[in-house]
Order: sequence, then structure tokens, then C-alpha cells
Amino acid sequence: MGNAQMTYIVTTLGEILSQLNQHSWKSWVFTSDPQNMNSKSRCFVIDTELAELGKDDFTPLIAEQEGLEEFLSIHDILSVRKYLKNIGFVGNSTAELFAVQYYFDRDAYPIEADVLGRC
Repeated sequence: MGNAQMTYIVTTLGEILSQLNQHSWKSWVFTSDPQNMNSKSRCFVIDTELAELGKDDFTPLIAEQEGLEEFLSIHDILSVRKYLKNIGFVGNSTAELFAVQYYFDRDAYPIEADVLGRC
């Protein structure tokens, strides 16, 4: 039947960023509008290894049922944070939101001048 272990949590992107180390690096973030994320965007953090799969045998069933799209993995977000730290942006939530969205849109890190222009 169902797996008794919790396979997902519902939160916001801002909460994910503020509590990033509490999530498994293997989990993925899903949302309804990944092209337009902000700190209040409703997100599901899903353990894709434990989640029941949907019709395509790839997408987690809960994401399919909720009409969600894949955003980034926690590992991706951690790598964006590490990159920002390396260029001197530590604990800057505006920079993190911009850089995470930039990474999703372009599969690349923003250059320092772009981050400065947003902060």
C-alpha cells in the first residue's frame, strides 16, 4: 500500500533557503511555476528515491497529482550557495533567490556583476 515514511514536505522557497542544511542533498524541489520563483513560492521538497512514481514511472506521484514541475535538486541549490559564498555573497537572500532562478533558467551560475546588479 503506502509508504509510512514521509517522502515530501510542503514549504516555500524562502524556507528551503533558510533551512537548506535540513534537507537531504538527494531531494528535489517541485513547484507549480518554476519560471517565476520568489521567496513565497509554494514548493514540495520530495525524496524522489522513496516517493511513489506517477504514470510516467519517473515523476513522483504527489508532484503529478499537484500539477507540479521539477525545479532544482537540493544539491543544485547547495552548489549555487557555495558559488555565491566563493564570490563574496554570504547570507544574502536576494542574491540567493536571483542566483537560484538564474541557475534554473540557464543551467549556469550568474557572473558577479549580475548578482551585484540585483542586490
